[in-house]
Amino acid sequence: TFGSKVIMLEYLPSAIATEEPMIVKELMKKFEEIGIELHTSQNVLKVENTGSGVKATTCSAEVPRDQIDSAEKSTFEADLCLVSIGRAKESGNLGLEDMGIEVDRGAIKVNPKTLETAVKGIYSIGDVTGGIMLAHVASYEGDVAVANALASIGGYPVKEMTTDYSVIPATIFTSPNIGSVGLRRQQAKDQGIDVLLGQFPFQSLGKALCMGESEGFIMVLADKNSHKIVGASCIGAEAPELISEIALAMQHGLTVHEVAETIHSHPTISEMVLEGCEAVVGKAIHKKGRPIHH
Repeated sequence: TFGSKVIMLEYLPSAIATEEPMIVKELMKKFEEIGIELHTSQNVLKVENTGSGVKATTCSAEVPRDQIDSAEKSTFEADLCLVSIGRAKESGNLGLEDMGIEVDRGAIKVNPKTLETAVKGIYSIGDVTGGIMLAHVASYEGDVAVANALASIGGYPVKEMTTDYSVIPATIFTSPNIGSVGLRRQQAKDQGIDVLLGQFPFQSLGKALCMGESEGFIMVLADKNSHKIVGASCIGAEAPELISEIALAMQHGLTVHEVAETIHSHPTISEMVLEGCEAVVGKAIHKKGRPIHH
């Protein structure tokens, strides 16, 4: 926090609604250690410039819109206010409609498989299509769009491609980092998938201790019947890099056994993935567990 007191006002009941509750809980521990004050379920009604600073007025996010005026209010004062509530798609004043390209509330409409717009030969990628707003997804979409454009022209050594969004890793650059891919436990439950959970802490890994990075853990979810990996979350050192290995395993339908039977260099942080997958079936060497044979 560089010596500053930090107050965060969050509309949702969780600081990070997209992540596993266990991951969020671990991050909140870190926030408390460094003095970050978090208030969830806060509807920020206005932010005023007081001359010497700013004042935010809020009420509970659970209050219906037609009852806000009479609702109990809270105020928070600070020197500065940073607003971080998302991004808006901007495609206006480009003449897209004049060309026949369809636009809906700023989002350029595309064929979700080929990324071609309503105008043959014109493609659109990234945030402005209204899809998943991640830089690495946009980069992947660029590859798909270019391949399809060149294939349609002919004369180039490329084949048409179709999009596949089934495995998309995500990263949150907090300290410690958070990385995740695939399903969370609640999502798996909602989809009727019975899962096994494997969890392994950084404090049990030799390389992490040598680096002074003992905070956090990795958790791996696998289908209880097939033992195929269906999701993973990690908070700690190099979490995004660790999740990349899980993403590759998921893309190719690997089981926790197939990952665990792959030799990982020692001592490395990558062994977090090895032990996390072994923990799913109770076989992590550096953690107590009851083996599940398959």
